[in-house]
Order: sequence, then C-alpha cells, then structure tokens
Amino acid sequence: MRTFYAFLSNQRRLFLILAASAMVAILVSVAAALYFSGSKEQAVAVLAKDEIVILRTPGGMLEVSTLIRNEVFQWSTEYTCLPLDCGKLFGKTISEVRVPVHYTYRIPLAAQWSLKLVGQHFELAAPTPQPKLPAAIDVKKLEIRTDKAWFSPDKTEHRESVIRNIGPEFDRRAQQQKYLDAQRDDAKKTVAEFAQKWMLAQGVAANLRGYPIRVSFPDDPRPQ
Repeated sequence: MRTFYAFLSNQRRLFLILAASAMVAILVSVAAALYFSGSKEQAVAVLAKDEIVILRTPGGMLEVSTLIRNEVFQWSTEYTCLPLDCGKLFGKTISEVRVPVHYTYRIPLAAQWSLKLVGQHFELAAPTPQPKLPAAIDVKKLEIRTDKAWFSPDKTEHRESVIRNIGPEFDRRAQQQKYLDAQRDDAKKTVAEFAQKWMLAQGVAANLRGYPIRVSFPDDPRPQ
C-alpha cells in the first residue's frame, strides 16, 4: 500500500512539473508576441573578392594639390656682334627674380569611377594630375635685382623682357617630373577623400565605406 501511495505522489509531482513548464512556455510566447510587434527584412551586404563600387561624379576638374615654392629665376641680356664676343667686351645685364609661385594640380572627373575591392582596401585608378596654367605668381612678393655693366643693354628693356619670360618659365617648371612627384602623395589623399565623400553621398553601404581607398596614377614609379 505504501508503495502505491508513493507511486501516486511521484506521478502527481511529475504532472505538476510538466504543467508548470507548459505554463512558462505559454507566458514566454505571449510576452514575445507582445514585445516583437513586427519583423524587418533586408539584404546583407556580402564582400566578394572582386566587389566593384561605381561612383557617379559631378564631372569637370578636381583640384587635388597645390605646391607653393619660392622660385629663383635669372635672365641675362647682352649685345651680339659676331664674330666678336660682345658679352665679354661690353658686359651683360643680369636680373635675378625671387617670388613665391603657387602650382595647382588637378584631374578630370570621368562620368564614373570604379572602385575595386582587393583584400581589405579599395583600389582606384585616377588620371595623372596636370598643372593648372598659368602658374599663379605672387606678384606682391616679387623681388627683382638687376646688375648692369657700363655698356651692357638698357635696364628698362631688359626688365620688360624678364617680366615676359617668367610666366612661361614657371609654366615649364610646373610640368617637370620633380614637381609632379612632390605633389603626388597629397593628390592621392585628396582623391581618396573625394571618393569617400561621394560613397557617402550616393548611399553606398556603410560597411563598404569603412575600407580605405588606395589611389594610383599612371605615372606612379614602379616598385623596385
């Protein structure tokens, strides 16, 4: 008889445990239904190895860098009287010009830019920066010193010749490779910042905007 009553007690205890578990499950389901009032579905951006982001640009020209250099330019004038060396006979009129010059470089904006995901960064091939001509001469700080021998050409005409030639000379320097190399890193930073800005403006996914952009120009030095 005791065994029978013990059996009933165990059965009752099991029934109560199952009932309590069912009640908890019902309460959790009701609470979840009240809390989660709806659902949201959206595509998940997947970064494929060959992912390409297309950016539409506003067109025109993008100024990417400005070099400011304190330039020195020398110009000489002498008489010619072949077969004699009149420069030695009568001397030369020589001027030295010192002036700050602003060299601004820019690139044309194509209708679209393609940014290709490579590893953990984007690669962007941009056109080679070209100088904006004429170069900007800071005429307020222009200094000219002229030395004249006794019989060398007149200072006034000589200085007029100096003024005519300093512009073309600085335009020529703006296109030299050492000037292009000097502005290269700043130009790449400007292009990368521009691309990041347009990625944001055109609603490119946030996880894509977080990747750095490496810019290359056609005239970049080849790695050794």
